[in-house]
Amino acid sequence: MKGGDVMSSKLKWRMFFLAIVVLLAATFVLAGSLDPFGKPPAFKGNGYKVWKTGGEWHLRMVSEEKKHVFSGNVRCNGNGRITHAWSVKTETKSDYGEWNDREIRFNFTAKEGSDGLDFTASCNKLEFDLMMDGIRKENRVYVGGSGANPASIPFRLDNE
Repeated sequence: MKGGDVMSSKLKWRMFFLAIVVLLAATFVLAGSLDPFGKPPAFKGNGYKVWKTGGEWHLRMVSEEKKHVFSGNVRCNGNGRITHAWSVKTETKSDYGEWNDREIRFNFTAKEGSDGLDFTASCNKLEFDLMMDGIRKENRVYVGGSGANPASIPFRLDNE
């Protein structure tokens, strides 16, 4: 091999490595920004749907066939507060959703259907900490019209 060929080969490998690093970084940045607008598409199985329409947030716990316990909280981050919250389609008397101006806490048991919460908030960001049967399952949380999964739980969504 000639000296120029060796240098050219090293430069190609460096450029290739740099391109991989840039692509991975872009993937992490894009994965971190979930768009909450629009209702997530229907899915098979069990999990959460999180979305926003207008100024109202929606959190649904979906279960098919088997009973599951959905629990967690939604917190206001930054200035502002949770201005109103209400339960939707609760199945058992033990289901609850409690809220104050900074946090919503909930515990729902769902079987063959969906339970949920709707709420309004004026804070900049909302932090969701969602569990199913006591376990955080990122691949069972569907956000916005794209139905994207968060990279980790808890996760934050812009409230703009």
